[in-house]
Amino acid sequence: MRTRVGVLVGSLLLASSLAVQSQFYYSVNPNDRNTVTVTGYYGTGGSVTIPTNIGTLAVTGIGTNAFDGTTSLSSITILNSVSSIGQEAFWNCTGLTSVTILGSLTNIAYGTFYECGVLANVSIPDSVTSIEDWAFAYCDKLTSVAIPKDVTNLGENAFYDCANLADITIPPGVSSIEDYAFAGCGRLTNAIIPFSVTNIGKYAFSGCGDLRGITIPNGVSNIGVYAFFQSGLTSVTIPTSITIIGEGVFSKCADLTSIAIPSSVSSIGVYAFSGSGLTSIAIPIGVNNIQEGVFSECLALTNVGISSGVTNIGTGAFEGSGVVSVTIPKSVTSIGDRAFEDCTSMTSVRISNSVTNIGIYAFSGSGLKSVAIPGSIVNFGLWAFVDCYGLTNATVEYGVTSIPAAAFEGCGLLSVTIAGSVTNIGGSAFEGCTALTGLYFTGDAPAADMTVFGSDNDAIVYYLAGTSGWILGSPFAGRPALLWNPVIEIGDGSFGVRSNQFAFTVTGTANISVVVQACNDLSNPVWTAVWTGTLTNGSLNFSEAVESNGTGRFYRITAP
Repeated sequence: MRTRVGVLVGSLLLASSLAVQSQFYYSVNPNDRNTVTVTGYYGTGGSVTIPTNIGTLAVTGIGTNAFDGTTSLSSITILNSVSSIGQEAFWNCTGLTSVTILGSLTNIAYGTFYECGVLANVSIPDSVTSIEDWAFAYCDKLTSVAIPKDVTNLGENAFYDCANLADITIPPGVSSIEDYAFAGCGRLTNAIIPFSVTNIGKYAFSGCGDLRGITIPNGVSNIGVYAFFQSGLTSVTIPTSITIIGEGVFSKCADLTSIAIPSSVSSIGVYAFSGSGLTSIAIPIGVNNIQEGVFSECLALTNVGISSGVTNIGTGAFEGSGVVSVTIPKSVTSIGDRAFEDCTSMTSVRISNSVTNIGIYAFSGSGLKSVAIPGSIVNFGLWAFVDCYGLTNATVEYGVTSIPAAAFEGCGLLSVTIAGSVTNIGGSAFEGCTALTGLYFTGDAPAADMTVFGSDNDAIVYYLAGTSGWILGSPFAGRPALLWNPVIEIGDGSFGVRSNQFAFTVTGTANISVVVQACNDLSNPVWTAVWTGTLTNGSLNFSEAVESNGTGRFYRITAP
C-alpha cells in the first residue's frame, strides 16, 4: 500500500446530506482554493461516483494512488469536472469491473488501472490524447478498448498482458507503438496499424498468440527487437521503408510459413526468424551478413536462396533447421561456427572455392551424404563434420594444408580422398568412422599421430607412386598403407573382344580397391561403375558383353 497524498480537511464538519461525498479523502488545490483533488477513499465500496463537488469545493482531480489497493470497489464513474487523474490512481483495484470517464481528461496517466484484473469495461472520453506507460497493464478481463481518435501517444506497456484483449484500433495520429505496448495480449486477433506510425517498439506485439496477420505501413522505418516474438502470425507485409529487420523480430512465430523480404532490407538481425514456421526464404541481394541464429530451429525450412550479396554465414545461422540442400554462392567467404549444425535433413551442400573459413561444428550432426572441401579453405574448424552419420564420401581438394582435430570424428565415411597439399592431420580427425575402408592420398605423407584413425579397424591407406614419406609395407598412423597403382593391361593378349565379350586385365598392388567405370560418349561423358572390388593377388580379369548397337565404349579405373 502506497502512502496517501493529501490530508483530510473538515470531513467531520460536513452536513449529513454530504455523507456519500465524505467517503473521500481530499486536499484543497494550492493554486485554486475553490477546488479539491480526491486523495483517498474510505467508503464501503461497490459502485462509486466521484462527485462534482465536495461541499462548495469543485472536484477537479484524482490524486496519485488515490484508490490504490481498494479491493471493494466494483465500478466507478468519473464526472465532467475531473480534468486529471494521477499516476497509479486505481492500481491493484482487484474488484473493479467497470470504469466510465465523462470529464475533460486529456491523459490516462502512468499505471492508472495497473493490475485491475477483473476490469472488463472502460469508457474513455474523446478529450484524451495520451495513454501513458502501464496505464492498463495486467487488466486480464479487458476484451476491447475504444481508443479516442485524437490520441497521439500509446506508452510503453500500455496494455501489457491484457490477456483477453481481442481487438484494438490505433488512432491515425499515433506515430509510435512503444515498447511492450500490447505484449502478452494473447487473444488479440486484430490490430490495425495506421499510416502515421513510423516506429514499432521492442516486444510491442510479442506473445500475441491469436494475432494472425498484420500489415506494416510503408512509413514504418524501425521495428524493435522481438516486436512480434512468439505471436500467432501467419502472414506479414513488410514495406519497402524497412531497411533493417531487427533482432528476434519474428522469432518463435511457429505459424509464419512464408514472408517476402523486400529488396530495401540490408540487415537481418540475430535470431530474427529463429523457431519460426518458414518453409522457404529468399535473402535479398542487399544483405551481406546472415547473422547469428537468424534461421535456427526453423524445422520446416527446406528451401533457402542465398543471394550473391552475402559474404558471411554467421554462427548458428541455420542450426537445427530443416534445410535439405544449400548452394553457397561465390560471394561467401566465411561459414561460421555451428552454421548448419544438426541440420539432419541436409543431404548436400556445395561450398564454393571463395570460402576461406569453415567454423567449428559448422556441419556437425547434419545429414550430408558427401562433401568436397574446396582448396580455398584457410581456417578449417575443429569438429566441423563431427557425427555426420550419413556422410559416406569426403574429398579434401588441393590447397587445403591441414585437416583439424576431430574434423570428421564419428562420421559414416566409406572413403576419403585427400589432396597432396595437406601436410598435417589433427588428432582423432577420423576417429570412430568405423565403416571407413579407404583413404586415398594424392601427395606426400602428412604428419599424423596414432589417434587419427582410432577404432577405424577396416581402414586402409592408399598412396600414389612418386610421392614421398610412405614406406612400402609399413603402416601409416596405425593403418595399413598400400601403393595404389592399378593399370589396364593392353598388351597381354587379354585386351579386346572375345566371344562377344570385351575383356581386359587390371594389375597392381595386391588387395587394393578399384572401380571400373564405363561411358559411351567422351564428348559428354556420364561414367557408370560397372565393377567394384579388390585386386586379389594383384590382378583381376574384367569382361562385359559387347553392346549390340555397335557404339563405342570407354573404360577407366578409379578409387571407390
